Amino acid sequence: MPHAGRAAPAFVALCCVLACEGKTEDRTDARADDPRDAQADARTGGRTDARTDTDVDAQTGGRTDARTAAQTDAQPDALACEVVVPSDYDTSCMGDSDCAEVGQVSACPASACDGCNLSAVSNGAAAAYKSALTRALASIPMGQECSCPCDGGFAVCRAGKCEAAFCGPPVSDTLPSCENALGTCQYSRNTTCTQGAANACAYADEVCCVE
Repeated sequence: MPHAGRAAPAFVALCCVLACEGKTEDRTDARADDPRDAQADARTGGRTDARTDTDVDAQTGGRTDARTAAQTDAQPDALACEVVVPSDYDTSCMGDSDCAEVGQVSACPASACDGCNLSAVSNGAAAAYKSALTRALASIPMGQECSCPCDGGFAVCRAGKCEAAFCGPPVSDTLPSCENALGTCQYSRNTTCTQGAANACAYADEVCCVE
């Protein structure tokens, strides 16, 4: 009997251990099947991954692509600007009627004053020149304006080369006979004045205007 009494506590302890292990496994399985854990996974793994992918796309691919596309769209306008100057075209002439007044773009982007007609080309080259000039002038920054300096409104032929008329002939075109009459030479085109001596100016398309 004494031996049986000592074995009983050991048997009871063993049962308790087995019972505890069973409960532990049950609790582990229960937690694995607990819908709240699935919700936690959804809140962390699923949504976090989705947000991460979306953020990465937005911060890199999406926005970068949008900026790249915008820059690409803007490039044609920037590339449209090219230097357009009379020296690259025909400026030869026999008379004033062979010439056309034009603007010029000597550097890009163009400025508003580049559209002022302060240069000239031969009529034969005018169409191609003006087409290139129009494309270049499209690069003028928005809001720019220019009060063009004196523009004669036409071109003249000088020494076989077309030139812009500007406000009037250079002072050197006034010959002594006109100067002595207190006159100055002006372009005969679009000029109304009291004329002085004939042949008193350097070119036939100029007249001596006296006071």
